[in-house]
Formats: sequence, structure tokens, C-alpha cells
Amino acid sequence: MPLGLQTLLLRVLQKHCLTRLGSRTSISLDIRVISASHCDFNQRLEDKTFREDLYYRLNELQVLLPRLSQRQDLDVLISRLLYRQGPYRLAASARHLLLAYEWPGNIRQLEQVLRLAAALAGDEHVVESEHLPLS
Repeated sequence: MPLGLQTLLLRVLQKHCLTRLGSRTSISLDIRVISASHCDFNQRLEDKTFREDLYYRLNELQVLLPRLSQRQDLDVLISRLLYRQGPYRLAASARHLLLAYEWPGNIRQLEQVLRLAAALAGDEHVVESEHLPLS
């Protein structure tokens, strides 16, 4: 978000009101903000690309989600997502590849990989390692 917009957002959060462009009438707001980001805010604050006062205004509760490859329940998650595709099962080699993969994306990436693998497995209903589009 450009610094100019950050200033406007901070003003809205502090005053609980906004004024539409071209208007002189303030509109009172009763809002709560929930935000998510993949950015390293410590780096953004250091680089002065994110306002420190806005950061502290927004940062009341921080929930850090582990990367997909760091999740303890990845095996269960894979099984549940594959179950959504139908009566498929994973071959041991395919399961090993999925668990060892670094997963730069998120759960949607994993779900897409499993959807494609199930389609490639077809009537066999067994997802083999060659059905996985991992590179």
C-alpha cells in the first residue's frame, strides 16, 4: 500500500470516520479490521515502506501460520484434500513426494496438485508419483 494511502487509512482508524471525495460531510464508522499479509513487516518498517504507527494500530493480535511444508498435520491434510476428489488413494512414492516437497504456495496449491493428480490417475483411483506435477 502506498504511504499516502497508509496515512488515509490511519486517519480513518483513529477518527472512526471518513469523508467521501468531494464531500464535506463526515461519515461515522464502526469497523474492525482483519488483515493478512505474507510480507515481513519488520523489514518493511526498517525500509520505511510501511508506517510504524499504522503497523502498531493494526497489530493487536498476530497469528503466524506455518508454511505448508512445516505443518505437523500435512499427511492428514493431504488425505483429506484427496478424499474430496473421490475414492482415490496415494501410492507410497506419491505420499513421500508430497511430504518432501517444499510447497512454496499454500493449501490451494496443494489442492490443485491433488485435483490434477486425481484426474490423471483416472479409473485406477491410485495416485502415483508420475501423476504429481511437482517440479
